[in-house]
Amino acid sequence: MSQEHALIVISPILEVQTVVVHVEQGTLWCTPNGGALRVPPRSLVRWQCAYPFSISFQQLGGAHAPWPPLQSHPEAGGIEAIELKSPVSLPRDVQEPFYEYSVRVGNLTLDPIIIVDK
Repeated sequence: MSQEHALIVISPILEVQTVVVHVEQGTLWCTPNGGALRVPPRSLVRWQCAYPFSISFQQLGGAHAPWPPLQSHPEAGGIEAIELKSPVSLPRDVQEPFYEYSVRVGNLTLDPIIIVDK
């Protein structure tokens, strides 16, 4: 009888940043910092809103690391949320990626920016 062992490596999350998407009287905005983010590698970014929303990404520069568009999902308490883990650490000689992202709620759109630190 042979025993098989599986090794599972769990990459620790270094930091969690939450962006709150606000909609009021036909205006869309994000807090904190207008939704602009600077995150270390292996961080989790969480967007939340009281309404269904989507996020799409456009990489503006740095090491090639594209992200797909994301649609919010309902959570307890009537909150819609999206969670995204940033890329793993990059070599020191590679420029960190940075993105513009668009938050869309209904027909309203906002375009903050994300920079992933080394």
